[in-house]
Amino acid sequence: MAQANTKSFSLGVNAENGELVRMKELGVFDPLSANLLALTAACEVNIQLLKVNIIIISKSNI
Repeated sequence: MAQANTKSFSLGVNAENGELVRMKELGVFDPLSANLLALTAACEVNIQLLKVNIIIISKSNI
């Protein structure tokens, strides 16, 4: 929400102190490819967990 209000897409949370800062000024650059890879991996993990859950439920109904 803060990024939309300030029209700045380089805002982020400083993990050391919890403040909202412009990451570009701190020299932190997060490439889009890294974000896409992280989201893809998270989706794949969730899909696998759902498959395991379905297997467990179907075996308990037998």
